[in-house]
Formats: sequence, C-alpha cells, structure tokens
Amino acid sequence: MTNIFIYKYACAPRTLDVKKFMSYFLKNDHILVSNPKHADIIIFFACAAADNITDQMLSLITTFQRYDAELFVIGCLPEIEREKLTRIFNGNTITTENIENIDEFFPENFIKFHEIEEPHLLFENYSAFPKNEFFLFSKKE
Repeated sequence: MTNIFIYKYACAPRTLDVKKFMSYFLKNDHILVSNPKHADIIIFFACAAADNITDQMLSLITTFQRYDAELFVIGCLPEIEREKLTRIFNGNTITTENIENIDEFFPENFIKFHEIEEPHLLFENYSAFPKNEFFLFSKKE
C-alpha cells in the first residue's frame, strides 16, 4: 500500500491546491489515513514569502527527510528559493506554475490532475502538527 502525506504551510491559493490534491488522490482510489510516520510519499506545500518563512520551510524539509518516505516540495519555495532548497534537498519539486506535473509522478492515476474540479473552499487545519495541516493517503493496490 502506498501512503501519501500532504502537508501545507502556505498561502490561500496553495490551500486551494491542497484541496485539489486531496480530490485528485481520493478520486484515484487513495484513502485518507492519519499517521505521517507510515508515509511512503510526503508532499509538502512550502511558502517562500519572506526569509524567516523560508528558513522555517527549510527546517521542515529537514524534518520530513527523516521519514522513510519520498519527499516532494511543491509551491513557491522551489521557484523563489531554489538555491537555498538545493543546499539541503535534491528530490522532487513542483513549482506553482507547473502544479499539474504531479501526473508525471503518478502515471497510474486514471483521473488526471487537470480533470479535477477547482475547489472553492479553503482547506482547514485538521492536524495536531504545529501550525499546519497534514493528510495521509493510502492507495489500494
């Protein structure tokens, strides 16, 4: 079973992206589960609005790298602070302009990202993880 952990520390537009990612995974037979330590894949939506926020994001990336999971960093950080990011992380990244590239990493998904309806409600914090939210998805194989 493939578990996907989605974590967001970002602005309202990225919050809508998280909602769309949730729909994308659910419609492709993924299941919401509750424990990040069981993740095979971590998808982190990261902000880079200011230097202090970037530093927090880099710290979180270091934390996520401790898990036995493949990490994706998505959002503004890979675009705005690529140099700082590549000092600590050389894994998968997707910028906000290329968000639909998620399909390249999940070719087995039968519903493509562009086919998912755009969300109209913001994603709310449902996690005990400090100041942010996360979701785990588990794919039936």
